[in-house]
Amino acid sequence: MDPVAFTIAYYVLAYGWPIYLPVLVLVAGTLLGAVLVAIVGAIRTGFRHGDPVDDDVDVTEFFEAQSH
Repeated sequence: MDPVAFTIAYYVLAYGWPIYLPVLVLVAGTLLGAVLVAIVGAIRTGFRHGDPVDDDVDVTEFFEAQSH
């Protein structure tokens, strides 16, 4: 590697961390939050199973009740 490029890369990595660290924290925090929300949503959806018999409506009874 060219010594000038090595020197520039060294200074960017050595003295540029105050810029990289907050960006890394914000990106990592956002990704972690999205993963946690997805996991909690999947767990809550898995626990919430309605009884299909309770939701079933007899169509004939419904329309007979409406016509009277």
